[in-house]
Amino acid sequence: MEEKEKKIPEIELDKEGKFKYIQIKITSKEKKDDERIILQGTASCKYHNDIYKAFTEKYNITENDKYNYEVLGGGKMEIKDNKIHIHGESSVYGPCDHELTSKMLEKHFGKGKYEITWEKGEEKK
Repeated sequence: MEEKEKKIPEIELDKEGKFKYIQIKITSKEKKDDERIILQGTASCKYHNDIYKAFTEKYNITENDKYNYEVLGGGKMEIKDNKIHIHGESSVYGPCDHELTSKMLEKHFGKGKYEITWEKGEEKK
């Protein structure tokens, strides 16, 4: 990853509350194995595409970058009382992999800090 991409945190979410979030895949235009997935989410954005717009503005993302930025999907999250619940999908980007999101959150926060649950359609984990 280039210096600019290294500065982008893997997880950037509101600390608590209900909000929408998106998964973004960052991929090098030159090296196929140079990629990572990040999470962005905040209640300050009403729509999933507003989250992506805020992300690109904050990190000065342009088409001339050495990396591609692809939104893999979106969902909703609620963080409250050491519990995180992940569900839903974006009407613009479609659903994202909530299981992957839960694994990323567990790695980020440490196993056991939060009780993390997620839903995919009617299925609850």
